[in-house]
Amino acid sequence: VSLKAEKTHRVGIMQPYFFPYLGYFATIAHSKKWLVFDTPQYSKRSWINRNRVLHPSSGWQYVTVPVQKASLKTPINQIRIRNPINSCSKILRQLEHYKKSAPFFKSTMELIENIFNSFEGEFLDELNILAIEKVCQHLGIKFNYSRCSDYQVDIKNNPLAGDWAPAFLKHIDAKSYINPSGGIHLFDLEAFKKIECKLYEINSIDFIYETADYRFINKLSIIDTLMWSEPVKIRQAINEANIRKVV
Repeated sequence: VSLKAEKTHRVGIMQPYFFPYLGYFATIAHSKKWLVFDTPQYSKRSWINRNRVLHPSSGWQYVTVPVQKASLKTPINQIRIRNPINSCSKILRQLEHYKKSAPFFKSTMELIENIFNSFEGEFLDELNILAIEKVCQHLGIKFNYSRCSDYQVDIKNNPLAGDWAPAFLKHIDAKSYINPSGGIHLFDLEAFKKIECKLYEINSIDFIYETADYRFINKLSIIDTLMWSEPVKIRQAINEANIRKVV
């Protein structure tokens, strides 16, 4: 069966973020098919190569994967990591402060170490996809994905962010699409009607958890959520996410 002939239901499409926040995984969980949007231009200092965790003293800090220099229009799937071993070791050290009070420190660190130790490539998107896949397994979420680069869709003819999803959805003959509510304003609803694809939005999850002596900060990396919360409670929050049909 060709990729074009593949029939899918409730597709999700997002860029491969580095250990993204809980809402990203909720969107995956409520999708039957996931397209890793690896073809757009890479943006420096974005969620592609960094995310936020708690700082040892107060507030938050970035955990970052340094990347090699690349030209301005380089797509995400061609970005290489600069010294992967050192980068991963630094991130692990940045997480050590959780040990003093986070109840799931050990299991979370074992998960992250397993991801880093399993990674043998040099491309950033490969690390991010591996991390997303392993976290999904840890949470008991199905992650049925393919890459947008697997499909012959020219997004250069769709310069606006809201036009990319309909182009891919039409190509794979998708019948419905789900997107975080914060990004719905980017879409032309008529474009979904034209390709006979339903559009759903998933609202932000109001999942607050105890963080001992730290101040709780919303929408940090899933790393922080895993440090403080057991998988069964995280899945419960994901299952209770509010989903609404837009068109």
